[in-house]
This record gives sequence, structure tokens and C-alpha cells, in this order.
Amino acid sequence: MPSSIFTLFETVAIELSSVPARVITERDWERADTNNPFVEELMGHYGTSFDDAIVHAVADLQIHFMDRQNRLPFTYDPRTGEFSSVDPEYISFINQVYEIRSEGVSSASFEKAVLGRIALRVMGSLHRVGHPRELHRTNVTINRYLHGLGFAEKTLRGRQKDGGLDIIWSIPFGAVPYRPLAVVQCKNGSLSWKDADASVATCTRTIFRHRGLMPEAHIQCVVFNDYVLPESLPDETMQYVPLGLSDLATPTFVGCSQSFV
Repeated sequence: MPSSIFTLFETVAIELSSVPARVITERDWERADTNNPFVEELMGHYGTSFDDAIVHAVADLQIHFMDRQNRLPFTYDPRTGEFSSVDPEYISFINQVYEIRSEGVSSASFEKAVLGRIALRVMGSLHRVGHPRELHRTNVTINRYLHGLGFAEKTLRGRQKDGGLDIIWSIPFGAVPYRPLAVVQCKNGSLSWKDADASVATCTRTIFRHRGLMPEAHIQCVVFNDYVLPESLPDETMQYVPLGLSDLATPTFVGCSQSFV
């Protein structure tokens, strides 16, 4: 799957952020393609005409989202060239994070946006620990807060800021301090394994200060303001869960999914 497929995806999402449906003609695509020839790349990848390349790209996007048990936020009618929004909230999210991508001053905005999307699919409590702290402005208050999640009394010291704990999901199993945590690192930029590894290393040092469970009992995730494709993943198994914006789409299941054998 070519990475340019997500340039098309974001172009459509941005167009649909202000209207529920839009016919995007070949001329429109040519204007959108001025600085990034993604349509030509798609045509070359699929070896088809312009119209067929769009159809194939949308079909691959549907598979990409379905693999994550999520829904593509728009439909496409190849007879008319019309894209229609079926998930305006997620489309609004994509438009928002597109605008703040790679702006360091907006890292807090990205964390908040991600938090809202995670809330759609989890049970239990969610906590945004990310710096700058809005409620816990001193080490004393933040450590007291983290102590309630199972950490030691003096988990953060000095200039450690959030200790790599951007977002914490307290998984609803067990009682504190024997309740596992899913820690989500938010990277407001393009996919970078080097940046992710550095963030995870910081987070791991903090998790070692959990007073009830060893680090391997917890889950670490890194979510990029980008998209994770199979071909971009490293060959070796990973110590954390890599996530992209498509992992934050609206799930197709309602409530808790169940499977009985």
C-alpha cells in the first residue's frame, strides 16, 4: 500500500470537514496535487487510469480501517465522484490534527485530541499526565496523583516533567497498586522509530517506579500524528504498540466485543 494513499485520505477528510458531501473532480485533484503528486503515484502504483486509481485507493483504505475494526469515515461513489461523510466527528479530528502536525507548541493539543478518541473504545479511567500540567503544577501534587495510580511516593523528581506518561489508561482489572496501566505516548509529527524509542525508554524508567507491578505487566503505546503501514514496521518484534491516526477512528463494534469458543 503506497503512503500516498493517506495524502488522498486527508485531502478528502479536509474537504468534508466543512460539507457533508463533495464531488471531487479530476481538476480538483490536480489542484490538490500541485505540491505533492500523490495522484500520479497512485496511478503508477495501481497501473490504472485516474478514475480506477481512486477506486482502488478507497478500497485499500477500507481494508486498512477494517483491519483495525474501525470504519472509513466517508463513502465514495465512483459513478459521480462524490465523497460523503459518515463520521463527521472523526473527520473533524483528522482536520484538527492535520493543522497542528509538527508544531511543538501544539503537542498538548495533540494529546487532548488523542485522549478524546481513546475514550471511545475503553472502559476504566483515562488520565492526561502530559506536561505542561494543568492541575498538578508541582512535583508534590503530581506524585500524589501518580501514587493513586499505583506509583511510588516520589516517582517524579526534579525536571522530569511528566516522566514519559502522556496519557494513562487504568485498565479495569485488579485493585491499585495491582491494576495494570496502558501508557500512551503522543508524538505530534511523522512516524519516527528513533523518537518513539527515546520516549519509550523514558516511560520505562518511570514505570519501574510502580510499586505493585513489574514493567512487563503494563502496556506501552506510541501514537503518531501519522499513519502506520505494514511496510514501515521494523522486522523484529516490538516492545510497544505503534499506533497511527487510523487506529483512532470510530470502532465498528459497539460496547465490548465478545467471542466465545
